[in-house]
Amino acid sequence: KADFIQAIGDAIASFPEMSCLTPRGRYTIKVYPTFLGAHGKTFDYKIPFSSITCLFLLPHNDQRQMFFVLGLDPPIRQGQTRYPFLILQMLSDETCELTLAMAEDELQEKYENKLTQEMTGPMFEVFSRLMRVMVGKKITVPGSFKKNNNQCAISCSCRATSGYLYPLDKGFIFVHKPALFIKFEDVATVNFERMATSGASRSFDFDVETKDGNVYHFSSLMKDDYGRLHAFITEKKLRIKNKAKSHVTYNDEMSGDSSDEHDAYLERMKAEGEEMDSEDEDSDFVAKGSGSDDDLEYDSNVSKDENEGDDSGGEESTERAKKRKKEQSKSRPAKKRKQEPTKKNKKDPKAPKKPLSAYMLWLQEVRPSLKKKYPGFSVAEIAKKAGEKWKTVTDKSKWEKEAVKAKEKYKKNLAEYQSTGKYSGGPTSPPKKKSQSPVKRKSGASSSTKYKSEEYIDSDEDNSTDDEKPKGNKEGIKSKTVNNTTRARSKTDEEMVSLGEEESESEAELTDGGDESD
Repeated sequence: KADFIQAIGDAIASFPEMSCLTPRGRYTIKVYPTFLGAHGKTFDYKIPFSSITCLFLLPHNDQRQMFFVLGLDPPIRQGQTRYPFLILQMLSDETCELTLAMAEDELQEKYENKLTQEMTGPMFEVFSRLMRVMVGKKITVPGSFKKNNNQCAISCSCRATSGYLYPLDKGFIFVHKPALFIKFEDVATVNFERMATSGASRSFDFDVETKDGNVYHFSSLMKDDYGRLHAFITEKKLRIKNKAKSHVTYNDEMSGDSSDEHDAYLERMKAEGEEMDSEDEDSDFVAKGSGSDDDLEYDSNVSKDENEGDDSGGEESTERAKKRKKEQSKSRPAKKRKQEPTKKNKKDPKAPKKPLSAYMLWLQEVRPSLKKKYPGFSVAEIAKKAGEKWKTVTDKSKWEKEAVKAKEKYKKNLAEYQSTGKYSGGPTSPPKKKSQSPVKRKSGASSSTKYKSEEYIDSDEDNSTDDEKPKGNKEGIKSKTVNNTTRARSKTDEEMVSLGEEESESEAELTDGGDESD
């Protein structure tokens, strides 16, 4: 069915930036004498009027939008995806003033006064009138089907995509994705599913089987729409697959009234509902203070005579207590394990630092002036202002060249570092002094003689030891203590100096890292 299209001449009318649902996007619709052109940002389509099979104008349920659907055969393609329907979306209150690019005499000759040169009104009406005349086909609108709130569409889902099902006079149409049109003459049977009477489900499913064997499944239809849809299907004389499931009206099913005929489906649904109710009895929710067994309090200080006198009651109470503990343990939320913090690999100080980008090089030059201009701003606010200013910079070649040079230098240093473990431009840090460990003195080797305090020395021993003690012994002890204190002070001073050097190095690394992050 491929054909060549003569795309010569000007467009009769143009509708800019129209919202299209399938294929999705915004397209400028141009109407030519023999075809329809859709021009988008990525794709352009030329649709001959001979390939348009049907036209639909469908109101949205919110009464604020309108769908205009064009059936296409052959369908248009976007890559490997085919679109047999072109669906345009327009606002109901959007007006349009259109001037056709044709003279009045030419319009009278070609279109027999069906079109005027000046056309005004709502957008969907103007577009519908123009397409009806140009394509030469009638536009199908919703017919007799109306819901309780006078809406024409049933909200449902098809292939896990929500949309609207429109029961028309000659078929069903579903918009918008995937768009489907099922004629009544092609329908073999319809089927209602999940019409449970227990009240657990508020929706049902609707299946349409065609004579070709294809089954279209529509799910999540609200039960309020069941009665109108069932009446519409019986009016159109469509064959219902299982009449036992759907010959009872929705109100009769909910009230539980049964007809004289035996309904096997209704009996099965009632049995399933009773089973569900019996299963739910085990897990009914009991509010606090309702008087249930779980809410009873038990006295732990019971005498032995009472326990011996009523063994059966004690066993029941222990069982109830165990049951209560189990329920409490289930109701308690599970404790979350604390995630152990992951150890980050320490950065090698000898490794070359990553190069700054053009923006960071520019920011180093501009930051002092921004701080002067905005003295009360925080770091984040200054960074924001710098980003706004960077967008307005037109000539960035200076910093981009510097960034390229820095990147090349970084690559060279990185290669040198990976091969040798260091590079020529790396930092040269002085060797750290090894901290001298304090010398431990043995009690036995410190002195050959032992000294006692004055409390435990007798007069006789004192006289005898005074003669034996060498002169200047007390002075030697004092000098040793003084030397020990001076050594300890010198060691603490050395440790403080080394700590100061390490803190200065860490501060330098932090400042370098802060500049890189900024």
